[in-house]
Amino acid sequence: MRGAERTGGVLTAVTDGKRDECTNLLVPSALSSSYAGYGAVRLEWTFMALGRSADAAAAIALDNNLAVQDVPYGRLAESLVSRGQMLEPGSPVSER
Repeated sequence: MRGAERTGGVLTAVTDGKRDECTNLLVPSALSSSYAGYGAVRLEWTFMALGRSADAAAAIALDNNLAVQDVPYGRLAESLVSRGQMLEPGSPVSER
């Protein structure tokens, strides 16, 4: 599990399920988090970023015949930054 890797400050493991339970399922709108954590991510712009992240992960998985759980975080991060998504507060964003 990629528990230490984050996309937009949210662990990638919260949007993709455990391999032994289900493969190739991304659920960006039903996060596994604490009550307080969910309160922080329920903002519209956060859900938009989670949707964009799920889209990028799905595209990489499809293009490379991978399960979404096997998408390398580095490749996902590159894709998101190239699309103009900020991954960490204050991090540089590519110019489109």
